[in-house]
Amino acid sequence: MSGTEKPVALLVAPAGEFARAIVARLTADGFHVIAAGGAQADESHALDPRDEAGWEALVIAIAARHHNVAAVINAAGRGMVAAVADTSPADFRALWEANVESAVIGTKWAFRLLRDTASAGSVINLASLAGVRPRADAAAWSAADAAVTHFSKIAAVEAGDLVPPCRVNSVNPGAATAEQIAAAIAWLAGPQSRFVTGTALVVGGENHA
Repeated sequence: MSGTEKPVALLVAPAGEFARAIVARLTADGFHVIAAGGAQADESHALDPRDEAGWEALVIAIAARHHNVAAVINAAGRGMVAAVADTSPADFRALWEANVESAVIGTKWAFRLLRDTASAGSVINLASLAGVRPRADAAAWSAADAAVTHFSKIAAVEAGDLVPPCRVNSVNPGAATAEQIAAAIAWLAGPQSRFVTGTALVVGGENHA
């Protein structure tokens, strides 16, 4: 097995400012970053986050070159601001696929990658504050991210029984900058949070209770 001795972090996200901030923070914290889904990093791969065949090929490729996979970050979702009356079934299905399906499939294959590399790593699913505090103007977004948040808690229970055991958490940002969100993700990816699992980490959620 070749590759790097640095801890490996796989980021699944589209290209953009948010992905760049995550890559920059993980790189600064000493990770070898692999990006898929459009983002760019030390290594970059094409991936439709909802395509299981693509995930299988990606996991095989990474496991052939790397060990010590510290984190898999599923950040392919998106938001949608619209009242219930303005949300069509097609809108809801599209958001559900983008947010929930990508997190569920990404977590499934993250477990496979961690197993195949014998890594006790961290799976991080990006949701939003809407997933823990409903927004009146974002019914579909709130519902989808609530599903991602609760799914992550369920997956965390299963993750503890894997060999080796791993962790699953969600990050639920509100009024936060890309750099603040990236810092939260990097913390969950690192050893300082090794006892944290099944948590929805709220970032920038003023007055959240």
